Order: sequence, then C-alpha cells, then structure tokens
Amino acid sequence: MYQVSITARAEDEDRLTETLFSLGAGSVSSCESDREEVVLMALFDDIREVQNFFSEDQYVVQKMGDEVWKYRWLEFFQGYPVNDTIYIIPVTSDHRPPGEYSRVIRLDPRDAFGDGRHPTTSLCLIKLEEILLLMAEDERRRLELLDVGTGTGVLSILAAIMDVGTIDAIDIEEAAVENARYNASINGCERIRFFASGVAEFAAGDGYDLVVANLLTWIVKENIGKLKSLVRDSGTLIVSGISNMWHDEAMGIFASAGLLLLGHESRDGWNCYILKKS
Repeated sequence: MYQVSITARAEDEDRLTETLFSLGAGSVSSCESDREEVVLMALFDDIREVQNFFSEDQYVVQKMGDEVWKYRWLEFFQGYPVNDTIYIIPVTSDHRPPGEYSRVIRLDPRDAFGDGRHPTTSLCLIKLEEILLLMAEDERRRLELLDVGTGTGVLSILAAIMDVGTIDAIDIEEAAVENARYNASINGCERIRFFASGVAEFAAGDGYDLVVANLLTWIVKENIGKLKSLVRDSGTLIVSGISNMWHDEAMGIFASAGLLLLGHESRDGWNCYILKKS
C-alpha cells in the first residue's frame, strides 16, 4: 500500500480529490496546511497511474505496511454524528455517542472503503433518512431499495435499521462486498443481499422503488441510462459523489436522461441530488 501526499491550493481541493479517486485511490483525506493550502493524502494499491498523471515534484509517496495503513486511523477516530439522529462508531471503539441518537451504526472500515465521514456519504445518509421518514412503517416494509457502490454498506444498514423491506447492495470490488457484509452482520442486518457487480452488468428484474448511487462523476455519466432503468416509474433515485466543478454538467446529464430534479443539497464542495423519471 502507498500513501500519496499532495499539497494544493484550497480552491483546487474538490477537483484534485476527484482526480485522485479516478486514478484508483481507495480513500482520500485532507488537512489544512494554512488558509490557502491543503494537504491531500490518498491510499493506493498501485501508483503507476499517479506516476503517469503527475510529475515527480508534485507529490510525495510513502510505502506503508498493511498493519500501518489499515489501523493508523483508529488511533484518532472515535465516532462522529452525521446529523441529530445518526451516529457512526468504529466497531473497535468503546466510545459512546455524546447524547441521544436514534440510529447508531457500527462500522469496521479498516480496508479503506470509507467510514461515512465524506460529505457525499453523509448527504446520502441524510437524504435517505428524510425520504424514509416521510413514509409510514408499512410502506417502508414494502419498499425495495438498491444501494449502488455500497462501500462499507452504511447506506444499506441505515435502510435496514429503518425497516426497509427488501435491500440489495452492489459494489464492483469483491473485498468491499465482504467488508459491507461483515458491517451488516455486526449491526444485526443480515437480511441485506450483497452482490459483487458493476452497475452496467447488474440484472435488476423489474427495478426498485428507491435507488441510492454514491459514485464518482464519470461512473454516473457513463451509467446514467442504467441507473434510470433500475428505478421503477414511480420510484426515486438519489445520486451523490458529484463535486461542485461537475455540478452543471451533472444537471445536463440528468435532464438529457429524462430525470426530473426534486431536490439538491451541497456540502463542502460536494452535491447530492434527488431525482425521478420525468
């Protein structure tokens, strides 16, 4: 495993973060160097794409042993609130939420598939909760939901905690699927069905009432037609993972695909959209 560090202007953080993900980063974190600069730290299994994209003077690379990169974050992460009702805690922590939270989710994200702190995931969690809270309990139990690019499985776990009846989750990475399945089990959510599959080849039958897709912009762009086909005519599509620099293009992609925007929220330079078939 390699840790790649890049110092950049604060205004370029969103663009550079998405670039690092597109080059194969498993995770990207940032810290302020000063008011005008940030340091981005990304984890890679293979840095050949980084070497081809950046010049040698633009980044610093450090080779890390498995025990270092998988567990170093646990020294600092005790848990965090997504909003007033959802709290995320690492399974290895004895920490308790500081207050009353109706939905506490435990995660073991040590394989770098994300712990839910990124704004794209937080926005998805919040919007998913908002939509489900508008439904009666018996309506939620009849609901069929698909989580595209499940990662840690946190969105599916929230849906299960809120009594969604049928939950399928897919991720192209086999290791992510195993990680998500384990996270589901430690939250008592074994009924979630996980599949190792990309969005393009996933067979969905007659579709889902609710599809949540937390994906990179280029994956959304290449698969918007398939994402639309996964949603029933009366269903809802939540799309996240779009940085501010791609917002206008994303709006055009949705419109061209015949998707109607019902809601939009941004946080820290990232965007989440609620869509329906027009």
